[in-house]
Amino acid sequence: MIFNLDMGALTVDASAAIEVPPNGLVEGELVEVNGTFNITTNTIKASKVEAVDNSVEDTDEFEVEGLVTNYVSDSNFKLNGITIDATTATRQPATLVLSDDVRVEAEGRIVNGVLIATELELRGGNAKVSANVTGVDINASTFEVRPVAAQPAITITVTSSTQIEDDVNQIEPFSLANLVVTDFVEVIGFADANGGITATEVQVKISEGVIVQGIIQNGMPDVMVKLYGVEFAIDNSGETEFQGANHVGIDQTTFFSDVTLGTTLIKVEDKIIVNGIADGIEIETP
Repeated sequence: MIFNLDMGALTVDASAAIEVPPNGLVEGELVEVNGTFNITTNTIKASKVEAVDNSVEDTDEFEVEGLVTNYVSDSNFKLNGITIDATTATRQPATLVLSDDVRVEAEGRIVNGVLIATELELRGGNAKVSANVTGVDINASTFEVRPVAAQPAITITVTSSTQIEDDVNQIEPFSLANLVVTDFVEVIGFADANGGITATEVQVKISEGVIVQGIIQNGMPDVMVKLYGVEFAIDNSGETEFQGANHVGIDQTTFFSDVTLGTTLIKVEDKIIVNGIADGIEIETP
């Protein structure tokens, strides 16, 4: 028996498993798999497969976070195997559109095994930046990072649902009020209408160099790329390396022919020597 798990197309070979649910497996069923993982083929050779009871009792307060699966409509989809009805849920952001593989957190009440969501929040995001904090405005619920000296800062907006953590000093709880200038942060979120990022996650970390991911706004072969108003220089002596969406190296002529300004998601890394010169520029999959 061969089947797939909803974990990045992970394949399970259960042909030699000593225990499998007696009535077989049903698509969408939650299971626990024990076995040996082959990283080359992304396959688990299962020794045991058990069905997991993911039923929940009725309750007035319940929350769950995960990737949307089995999406039929906003009133019928699953998170971690739990059926969700988000018909009347308030959304953060208000423009949130549901589909399979979107990561969200749902809060509400359980009625007859179904989570009737009152709040639905988007988690994750394809906007990312890792850089030092250069300013904090608690009243505006924002802070700034400046990935390149003498270039514009990127404004990061924090909301009530933003997860903020300190991975360096392990301060708990940690909030915007604890953030200080020179902290190195990793931000994940979504590009906002003001040219900045609304954060879903902020983590204080040890610096490993600057990373900025977003939509390419401008670009000139042999000169620079620009995103969030920040320009990264291109080193034509070979320091700057280019990659396509499949993580395979390409030349910069191919890179610039493959991107569309205002549309293509790219990631820029300035990590070897943080000097505003891109060490790597890669086309990302949204």
